Amino acid sequence: SHNYCTGQCWYDNAVVTPAGSPDTVYLLGSFQYGEFAGRSNGRAVLRSTTAGEPDPANKNRTFTDMTWDATSADTPNGIHPDQHALVVAPGNPNLFFEGSDGGVIRSDGFFEDVSSQCSGRKVQGKPLSPASLLTCQRLLSAVPKNLYHLNAGLPTLQFQSLSVSPNGQEIMGGTQDNGTWLFKGDRTTWNQSIYGDGGQSGFDVAKPAIRFNSFFFSATDTNFQGGDPEKWVVTSGPLLQSGERSAFYSPEIADPVLGGSMFIGLQHVWRTTDNGGNQAFLEASCPEFTADADDPKCGDWKPLGNDLTSPASGNRSGSFVVAIARSATDSSTMWAATRLGRVFVTHNADAADAATVQFDRVDSLAANSPGRFVSGIVVDPANPNHTWISYSGYNASTAATPGHVFEVALAPASGGQPASATWTDLGVENFTGDLPITGLVRATDGTLYASTDFGVLRQSIDDNDWEVAGQGLPTVEVAGMTLSPDGTKIYAATHGRGAWVLPIK
Repeated sequence: SHNYCTGQCWYDNAVVTPAGSPDTVYLLGSFQYGEFAGRSNGRAVLRSTTAGEPDPANKNRTFTDMTWDATSADTPNGIHPDQHALVVAPGNPNLFFEGSDGGVIRSDGFFEDVSSQCSGRKVQGKPLSPASLLTCQRLLSAVPKNLYHLNAGLPTLQFQSLSVSPNGQEIMGGTQDNGTWLFKGDRTTWNQSIYGDGGQSGFDVAKPAIRFNSFFFSATDTNFQGGDPEKWVVTSGPLLQSGERSAFYSPEIADPVLGGSMFIGLQHVWRTTDNGGNQAFLEASCPEFTADADDPKCGDWKPLGNDLTSPASGNRSGSFVVAIARSATDSSTMWAATRLGRVFVTHNADAADAATVQFDRVDSLAANSPGRFVSGIVVDPANPNHTWISYSGYNASTAATPGHVFEVALAPASGGQPASATWTDLGVENFTGDLPITGLVRATDGTLYASTDFGVLRQSIDDNDWEVAGQGLPTVEVAGMTLSPDGTKIYAATHGRGAWVLPIK
């Protein structure tokens, strides 16, 4: 277990087959992206029939690559890049079941020599070197004849966010390492709209056919054509070229007020006012399948105002922005927060000149604001200076400033009086104990909902006590929640148990 292999990959597990086949060993670990379709098929799963020792009768072959099957040289069935578990069928060491971030795969127990594929493979446009060619031929000399996906009816995808179209007719969901999925009302059908790490997603408030998705860090795309999987275009060039730090899943939102506007958090909050750039140019010059995510010509994002992580703003400096929030009733106000607990507000987020947007710190106005990861912000649609804020992490790490859900009332500077803010702890710990909160939504009747690692809670508007919100949701991590545009449903993104909906009216 945890054997380091050539090419800098970790193998997370080793499986030795049952008695009777002591020389058959499987290794499983992490996909080798730099090798697949080149000197290997990715090497996510390897198999040896000689206990890992060279076999002179088979070209000194030790391990062969189980990651793709022999059904096609161009579009084979494949195993997900990240592995977790593997078992073999009793009495048949050739038939295995594999579990990964992509669910469950079964082999058919037969193998084929497809090493002839190696002669046509290239790396960076060049044929394989003699050494890589030999390695490829060995690895592909016995691959599974067929790999079968066993995921029908098995909810394994790790949703980490959900977005709902302004008309409520479509939902997009980002899933860890399994792409962004599109739902149009049929509970049995979710279509994969784009591959990769599915981060945040959203819809243009004025033209829902236009939408965005994000991958990891600050790589982001736009689709101007209703989510057509072949029409995604790269828009993240300026973001990645900036060199700014960002979360693995950067916070990104579609503006709920102004069509065409989107915001994303790195060290600055960045803005585009035309969904990332000119549609015709992006579709001609920046298609997702051929353009690099950091191509500087792809995208027109601009940083707003000041760097929110800068030491110039005082304590809790460093890291990156982790939360951005707007209200559909106010085009000027935006709240943002950083991983280390800084909370900011701007009242000119819609300024034509991005550089003139002014952010002011709010957390520093209250001694009891926690210096921890801000996991959610909800802006009161009736008062943009009134919010609810949730925190991840544990009180034990900021013992002097405990709390996980707060009501925040800001009084901006006025009449010569400085700004002030009140952080009121809503006492969710009385129900949960010292546990992280992963997000917040607030219903139109004032009920506050908080997602946790163990489901969703709500605060009663009658007595302010916390309780489990609804029935039927498994006891599972809920990474994020979304309120439907009409305020009648809450959607919950869960870790490995699918997407859920709670009717609230």
